[in-house]
Amino acid sequence: MVFDQEWFTKYQPILLLFANSIPGRKTLHIDGNKSSLGKKKINKVGSNYIGWRDGKNQVLEFRTHNKYSKRLFYGLYPLWSLIHQWDTRFANNFRPTWNLGFDTLTAYPDAGSGATTVDGKVERISVDETWSTIRTTTGSNADTTSNPDGFVRIASSTTSNQWANLRRSIFTFDTSAIPDSNTISSATLSFASSGVQSDGLSATPNIAIVAATPASNNDLVIGDYLQLGTTEFATRMAYASWDNTDTNYNDFPLNASGLSNISKTGISKFGALNGQYDLDNSAPSWVSNVASVFQIYYADQTGTSADPKLVVTHSTPTAGFMIMF
Repeated sequence: MVFDQEWFTKYQPILLLFANSIPGRKTLHIDGNKSSLGKKKINKVGSNYIGWRDGKNQVLEFRTHNKYSKRLFYGLYPLWSLIHQWDTRFANNFRPTWNLGFDTLTAYPDAGSGATTVDGKVERISVDETWSTIRTTTGSNADTTSNPDGFVRIASSTTSNQWANLRRSIFTFDTSAIPDSNTISSATLSFASSGVQSDGLSATPNIAIVAATPASNNDLVIGDYLQLGTTEFATRMAYASWDNTDTNYNDFPLNASGLSNISKTGISKFGALNGQYDLDNSAPSWVSNVASVFQIYYADQTGTSADPKLVVTHSTPTAGFMIMF
């Protein structure tokens, strides 16, 4: 969870002391002479914002990306690397309670669109089509703001063997904070259920995780419906295995292909869709005007406690560890 909003909240008192010190202001690039901040005392600091009092008013200055996370990471990299080695090589192996939370990177999509990353659904909806047509025709809707919503969905029309809706989802994560020289040992992609799961088709659909290549890292368009890959990045989750408890996470540990899809220099992009019918191109048994759906919270949910997340465990090269100690 290092340098994500959860980390900023947990260590807020220490971060405020740092942010109001000369070294802290230099590290965070808080220049009081060139902004409305002036010399005022920082009283809030988050992954993408800082705050201060202006008379009786509380002022918050937001950035479109996790600016302060990145500045802490790169400004304090030697210290981060030292603590990272402690967590990955000592605490995790001998004293887990001494873990300081520096062994992983946790990334979330940005809410809405227009920032650095995005999440949302891409689909064909309100149609009356054969299975082949609904799978292979350009999408008719892309949505980055509905929340919560079905992220994998199949719905039939009232016409025999025709389909009204096929939904897929895309998630992008900024993973550029992982040092280029580090080795990624494991990663898990997780989605929090919003408590809605139904199987009107009696198809017991499963969920597959694949690559996504949307036209933009921070927005979705209808053409992205056809921009999901076919190589699977995790074991499919069966319908019966989905934890439908509200806000509970469903985890997809990534395989070797999934790990190689994580970018250490930019944005990592993933797609979710039904496996045995959509990805495998095998039409489910038709029942008139019903749907099978998994519903999740997207990043537009307040806070990050139920947001889609990618947790990456990574380590520095052994040689670097030996030199450091």
